[in-house]
Amino acid sequence: MGAGTAVAVNSANPVTGPTKEQIRDIFAGKITDWGSVGGEAGRPIRVIVREPQSSTRVTFDKYFFGDAKPTYPHAINVVESKEAYAQIRAQADSIAMVTLQTSTQNDPTMRLLSLDGVAASTANLANGVYPIRRPVYFFISADPGRVKSAVRVFVEFIKSREGQQILSAF
Repeated sequence: MGAGTAVAVNSANPVTGPTKEQIRDIFAGKITDWGSVGGEAGRPIRVIVREPQSSTRVTFDKYFFGDAKPTYPHAINVVESKEAYAQIRAQADSIAMVTLQTSTQNDPTMRLLSLDGVAASTANLANGVYPIRRPVYFFISADPGRVKSAVRVFVEFIKSREGQQILSAF
């Protein structure tokens, strides 16, 4: 299983599923009012972005902007996930790129937006339906003699159903 990137809003926001193009335009600063995407008119959108090196942002940028280098003209920049979540909770008109995981999916203070009709859920991430994915890699030596038994056991556990469930929570 890989990790995913989702788009989150404050749970009080009525918007549930803008299109890929609308999300791109919101983050690019072309759409600045929630009324343009089914929310309350006259409410300014407050965009929150992660730092450029974040795997969440790298995946987001690639999916929504392709090879173009996006700019976020009116965005609030945060360094850690916790900061993004705090901004979403504190600002009812906020929208942010977040990691799709059990804790964000089940957080009652925020809502993960559907993307072109596909719910941002760990189940849809696991079954390959949700489109914003990033792989998680573990590297070990190809020479079995160089891999300690504890490492082999750990890798086998990570590949198991229980290990995958644990990983999905991060």
